Amino acid sequence: MNPQQKGQKKIRNSSIELLKIIGIFLVVTSHVIQSLRLPNEFIGSQDYVVNLHQATTNVQQLILSMLQTSGAFGNMIFFICSAWFLLESDRVDKKKILQLLLDIWVVSVIILTVVFFLRKGNIDIRTIITQLLPTTYANN
Repeated sequence: MNPQQKGQKKIRNSSIELLKIIGIFLVVTSHVIQSLRLPNEFIGSQDYVVNLHQATTNVQQLILSMLQTSGAFGNMIFFICSAWFLLESDRVDKKKILQLLLDIWVVSVIILTVVFFLRKGNIDIRTIITQLLPTTYANN
């Protein structure tokens, strides 16, 4: 029997927790590097902007270029860690799935409503259908 079924505490897997910390670091690093690529209108000096699409001998710029896509690796790590824990469980919580789908739909309808009013009703029918069926059209 599972420890959760007996009412015992769940045993934490520190290896998976470490992987999640590495994933967090990779995602945050990617976001920070992405913010260095374009100038910010609210910052007076643009000395921080780094062109990562040019060949360089600067080691720091080379490291930044290599780490700018690290967010994708961090996301994969989180996906794998989630799958690891999901595979340990042998039950499916249908209520949780329905709640997730409902949350996605509500957020999508709220965004549709805000955009509808901001554009004064000037939205094409395809966009409306995509927003009303976010999971079907992978709009979540």
